[in-house]
Amino acid sequence: MERLIKSIDISDQLGLHGELGIEALRTIKDNRDQLNIDESVKEHMIWYYFTKQDWSDSILAEVIKIYEQNSYIALESTVVSALKQGNVEEHQIEIIRRAFNKKEIVKQIGKWLERNQKEI
Repeated sequence: MERLIKSIDISDQLGLHGELGIEALRTIKDNRDQLNIDESVKEHMIWYYFTKQDWSDSILAEVIKIYEQNSYIALESTVVSALKQGNVEEHQIEIIRRAFNKKEIVKQIGKWLERNQKEI
């Protein structure tokens, strides 16, 4: 897989995520440390994988783990989207706040709290 990905132009590599099935994306996510491809290509593929998943505690935990290991900024947008779409549950708010101390996420947490009339 690595050889095939590296054989195409980087701009095409960056668009490849939309052409791959969920199992291929999962394989790339699970083997990201062994794949010798451009980091931005890996980031796009992993971000896209998470956009195709139903939000849950296990998905959040996996997003945080990969974010802490690889600092993929695109994963921040996954969390922002989950907050905006109302997919985040109350017990996940503090977990997100601790893991992602970024301006946009803090802002979206505030909006989530307002929408749900909660205080934390």
